[in-house]
Amino acid sequence: MRGAGFLLVNDRFGNSRSACYLHGSPGSFINLGDDQSLKPEKGTISMWVSVEIIVLGGTGYEFNPIILTKNRQLDSFYEGYTLSIDINNGKLCSATSEGEKLQVRLNSAEPLSKNEWHHLALTYDDAELSLYIDGKLEARVAKNFRSVFSATDSVVIGHSANKKNERFFCGKVDDIRIYNRVLSPSEVHELYLQPDPNRYRIYAKWFFWLLGCCVTVVGAVWIALRRYKKQIKTQQEHNQTLARLNELETLAIRMQMNPHFIFNSLNSLQRYILESDMEKAHNYLSRFSTLLRKVLESSNSENISLYEEMEILNNYVQIEKVRFENSFSFTLQSTVTEPQKIHIPFMLIQPLVENAIWHGLLPKRGEKKLRISFSLKAPNQLLCEVEDNGVGLTNQKAGTGADALKKKSQGLTFIKQRLEILNKVTGITCGIEMKDLRNEKNECEGSRVIVTIPILK
Repeated sequence: MRGAGFLLVNDRFGNSRSACYLHGSPGSFINLGDDQSLKPEKGTISMWVSVEIIVLGGTGYEFNPIILTKNRQLDSFYEGYTLSIDINNGKLCSATSEGEKLQVRLNSAEPLSKNEWHHLALTYDDAELSLYIDGKLEARVAKNFRSVFSATDSVVIGHSANKKNERFFCGKVDDIRIYNRVLSPSEVHELYLQPDPNRYRIYAKWFFWLLGCCVTVVGAVWIALRRYKKQIKTQQEHNQTLARLNELETLAIRMQMNPHFIFNSLNSLQRYILESDMEKAHNYLSRFSTLLRKVLESSNSENISLYEEMEILNNYVQIEKVRFENSFSFTLQSTVTEPQKIHIPFMLIQPLVENAIWHGLLPKRGEKKLRISFSLKAPNQLLCEVEDNGVGLTNQKAGTGADALKKKSQGLTFIKQRLEILNKVTGITCGIEMKDLRNEKNECEGSRVIVTIPILK
């Protein structure tokens, strides 16, 4: 199964991210695939649907397709089976055909009410075609032909997938079931009355599946780092300066994406699962997996686009906010008009953001703020500011333990060394400036780090 342009929304029971919302446009659909089990000769199609609007845009026949698969690769009379909405009167329509001379169609007596969940069921065999709405038989018609299907055509939700007849569905779909037999009226009614399933068992299954994915991603990151280190060793034979730069970039990545950070993140995820807070668990895992994926995708490159760097920073800070109970606020700003076209060294800003959170904001009491901004200083220079209203640089040194201060010092040293080598390699002036922010009474009100970054080609 694959899809595009759809959202995960609440289902009919109110369970979050358990139903799919289709936008009623060419790029919004779900493709269930072309497996023959989805296209039985005698069967039942069951699904829950909530129509939001009747989409008038499109071409050809005047029906918004909810579910459709074809009997042949032509532009007319191609319905293997379909459920759709008549755009003229809002009535539900079901149809099946073998060709131009063998087609049957059923319509609902009344328009399908909008923004309400309805259970729809279509049953068919060689003799009859039946349509059910909300557990009740709506209509039945003689069929008298054998259903045929195109072996290469997929079962598609929300899109007609036809150039001549291109129409779209706008609304929500859920709980799609396809049976290889004709269900009885009582069985269809039982489907309509089914209660909310035991979601705790599903959450447990999700947890172990997601945990396996995390372990896979962590392993992939570890393998990628080993491969990257080997590439650096080979590069040293050609250019010692460039090799040193790549080595420092690798060390910077390891300082951030280390097993300690991953272990703490997985522990936070496990806590949400055990507390049955699945919405927070899902959001946390989504950001965590996105962060790891972006690091993995970018770790084989010497540079990264400003757009991707901002995305990594945003995901990293959001993860830290969740871990620390949203104890600080965060803003990410940029005046660069096309950040995807600006390329900078990989993982250069993240250690500064980590220092601001751990050593500036967390020791402070009261309101805590973090701001990151990007702007162009010159055609080949990017300016980044990391500002917090924490305890300040001077107090950080006074109140930081030996191990934490050593790690922080190493991180800043790596950044300075990378900037020095980048200055030599690119010929572009770059550097870092750190200072305390003070009020009129000379009291420390936070810190600001300003980094001048070379824009790479």
